[in-house]
Amino acid sequence: MVRPFMVILFFLLTSPVLAQQNSQIYIQLDEELQPHSGQFKQILSQSFKRLKHWQSTGNIATRKEQTLEALLAENQDKADAITLAKIYSVEGESSWFSSAASVPHLSIKLYSVKTGNLILNIERDLKDSSPQAMLSNLETELPLMLKVKLAEVGNVVKTTSELIYFNLGSSAGIKEGQIFRTFKPGEKLTNKQGETFGSIEETTGIVQVSHTQSTYSTAQILLGRLSISPDHYIELAEDQNIASYKGMIISILENKVAINLGQNSGVTDGSSYAIFKDIKAIKGDETFREKLAEVNIKRVHEDFSIGEISLSNNYNLSKAFINAGDSVEEIKPSKLNYVSFGQMGTNTLSSGDSENNPILGYQDENLKVNGMIYRYRLGYGTETFASAGVMTSINHSPNFFYGLDGVYLDGMGANFFLSVDVPTPMRKIKVNMETGYMAGVGDNYEGFNLNISVKYPFDEIF
Repeated sequence: MVRPFMVILFFLLTSPVLAQQNSQIYIQLDEELQPHSGQFKQILSQSFKRLKHWQSTGNIATRKEQTLEALLAENQDKADAITLAKIYSVEGESSWFSSAASVPHLSIKLYSVKTGNLILNIERDLKDSSPQAMLSNLETELPLMLKVKLAEVGNVVKTTSELIYFNLGSSAGIKEGQIFRTFKPGEKLTNKQGETFGSIEETTGIVQVSHTQSTYSTAQILLGRLSISPDHYIELAEDQNIASYKGMIISILENKVAINLGQNSGVTDGSSYAIFKDIKAIKGDETFREKLAEVNIKRVHEDFSIGEISLSNNYNLSKAFINAGDSVEEIKPSKLNYVSFGQMGTNTLSSGDSENNPILGYQDENLKVNGMIYRYRLGYGTETFASAGVMTSINHSPNFFYGLDGVYLDGMGANFFLSVDVPTPMRKIKVNMETGYMAGVGDNYEGFNLNISVKYPFDEIF
């Protein structure tokens, strides 16, 4: 008899915690919105269905002239709370050129039946021009508003390269090891008249809670190191299996690679992933592994993404060793956007005196075409120098390029060049050496030129 008694006692003690609380919902609408009362009830019903800890009693009633006290008394034995949802007109803001116009205003209040205390209060102006657009927009936004107010959804407060901090803690039931997803409102759905009918929700990352305090938590970023930003929303992920968020290659075609992570995991265009080859098992899931290459994502689908193998001095060798099933992890992209400062010597092989001009340059990587870089340079000596052109990687190397510039130097011309970036002990700084042939410019400058400059990553400056 002891065991059945213990089971019954367990359910008696835990059932109030595990069960959802229910609320009787009452609505009030202005006269012009009465024809839309059915849609408003449907929006409220669906919004409560998406809550984890609250649900509607099912019968949404229209509030007459009852007082709050009367409604609380009426539901003493029927519900845990009552919700008063109302849309009515309020006076909007006036300007120098127009008087104040009335705007629809949303008010939602949730009261505890037992204590009469206000649990939730939402007050918001609804500014869409037509009732249909207003209610369509509300259908998208109301579930999120309720979740935020009831601490089922939080906000990212701060991010680092590896961690995020968010405003839900142990007092909201957050536990170490839980997996959360971050998201933001994405593209707005707007018609030709400019009316908004909601927005598409966009996942920006996946994180795992590593530490909790009473009012905030810290989480390790699993996916989305570049896409997660402060003020993004965060909620408990439906899939709590961490293996679901481990990236791997699912297909390879020449220099293109498909991975098993997509929009649902916060992958974005332009993000980068490192490909790893497991070499030897250590213990459990831990292995010795070697980084083979990097992949720059070009197209993102719902549950997979396609990218191209980034430039590398071991490009062909790495490509030969990449196989389906190899693991991938998000990394900071290795961009080839640099600023440079150096000197250009013109007409270097002529018998006359050559001229050395100080040169300031900037190069910008083309994110659509792998290995293509746009570059712009300015200089001043006896004559003003300006150029703009494009260069392409030689044999997929990040250090060897050839290209063509349009040049102005005492006349319009062109410069065909070969360029080499030499790494230095200071990893972010490169020394560039270049030789080229200018034609069509002023006679004193036509011929071979030699350049030497120092390059520094543009993103590190700002």
